[in-house]
Amino acid sequence: MALKIACGQIEIIAGRPDLNSKKILHHIAMACQSGIDILLLPELAVPGYFLGDLWEQTAFVEDCAAYGDEIIAATENCGDLCVIFGNIAVDNSKRNEDGRTRKYNAAFAAQHGKLLTNGALPYDFIVKNALPNYREFDDNRHFYGLRQLALELDKNVSQLHQPLTITAHGETVKLGLMLCEDGWTENYFLDVPQLLAQHGSELLCNISCSPFSINKNSKRHRLFGSAARKAGIPLIYCNNVGIQNNGKNIFTFDGCSCVYGPDGWLL
Repeated sequence: MALKIACGQIEIIAGRPDLNSKKILHHIAMACQSGIDILLLPELAVPGYFLGDLWEQTAFVEDCAAYGDEIIAATENCGDLCVIFGNIAVDNSKRNEDGRTRKYNAAFAAQHGKLLTNGALPYDFIVKNALPNYREFDDNRHFYGLRQLALELDKNVSQLHQPLTITAHGETVKLGLMLCEDGWTENYFLDVPQLLAQHGSELLCNISCSPFSINKNSKRHRLFGSAARKAGIPLIYCNNVGIQNNGKNIFTFDGCSCVYGPDGWLL
């Protein structure tokens, strides 16, 4: 089966979920008209990434969730189009270690107006596993990670990395969905791309909000090409463009979304 996949390499404006969601809905409409099977959008495409204390404002987080619902609903009348996007996810029944409401950096997969699940998580979204806490990143301060969730659930974190099953052209396809850092496996004990492949994924998808730095794209090609080759299946990487300000520094995002074949070569 041939899949038609699009990367919505949008410019994300940090702290403006209204504008970002408007762009996402526009891309969904275009994908629907173009017969796209899977539309990938970046990590935290709704709120933006580098937001600092804005993450702790309840009204802002609730706004992001509401815009996410609009995006999910937009897939209801688009045939089998599956839209994958990043957003903040909230579990109001839980608390983070700082006592604040539990928040996840999450990936959502919407098809037919509903969210898809991987059957292993207690949520209808994918939770980011590796939370970077170095240089410009401060994920541990705001988000709860999959490794922490696995301990709470008394489960092996490797078993929570399961593929999502989508429908396309009357057949099913298993997608191994991961968020940004989960694909940068060199310095982590858990190789998420390989786990997803071992658990039956037929295609790996990485949605990112990855800042630009000198020679970073060469490193991306090396890491993701190696992951695709080891898994023996294609890998698609979707990143955003634009500028984001975390209150201390301004970061640029280079996009450079790309596709790797099962042999690891850049397509």
